[in-house]
This record gives sequence, C-alpha cells and structure tokens, in this order.
Amino acid sequence: MGTSDNNSFDVLLIDDEPELLLMLGELLRAEGYRVIVARDAGHALRQLDENKVSLIVLDINLAGENGLELMTFVNRNHPDAPVILYTGMDSGADDVKDMLKLGAACYVSKAQGPKALIFSIQQLLPKKP
Repeated sequence: MGTSDNNSFDVLLIDDEPELLLMLGELLRAEGYRVIVARDAGHALRQLDENKVSLIVLDINLAGENGLELMTFVNRNHPDAPVILYTGMDSGADDVKDMLKLGAACYVSKAQGPKALIFSIQQLLPKKP
C-alpha cells in the first residue's frame, strides 16, 4: 500500500565513529531498514550471534582492529549476508583489495557520502514483490 518493502531487512552497521553510526542509522531507518549498530569487532560478533542480518556495512579500520579478520569470520559464518566495505581508505589500498578478494560485495568510499551507500544497499538486497 505504498509503504517501503525494505522493512524486512536488518542492516548491521560496523564502525567506530559514533556520529557516523547515528547519522547512517537515521538515514537507513528513513529508507525502511531495521538497523543494528556495532562499534567494534567484539560488539559486531555479539550482534551477529543475536540477530539475523540481511546485509553488513563494515569499516575496515575499527579503532586499530583488523577488519580483515572480521571479514573472514563473517564470510565463514554468515555467507548469506553481503558485506559492503564503507571506508575512508582508497579503493587501491591492499586491505580493500584483500577484502574484496575474500568476498566483500562491494566498496563504497566514505567520501562518496551516504547516498552512494544507500544505493549499494538497494542494489544488493532483493526487492519484495
């Protein structure tokens, strides 16, 4: 009835910048997504244990933690949840290349802004009839 059909999708945002998590969460909720946030790898792992997520938005550098290790865990334990790398790192950075090789669905630069992220999410999640 004209309402968004995105509301059946849970998106996990993993970033160590609280302001960014808040802003992205508000934007995604406005688009009709349910949003789960995590500030570090440990928090992300707890959220993944407690929730069935449809998609993961992952910053590579989480206060010095290795996003590559988290990416490996996610791919092994949650293969149905595509991962979008949303980072300030350049797409040519070795960590970005490694994560794309490990199966990240795509890379979105933070410099591109939240609209590019929302577009990528919409492309990766199926539309409901």
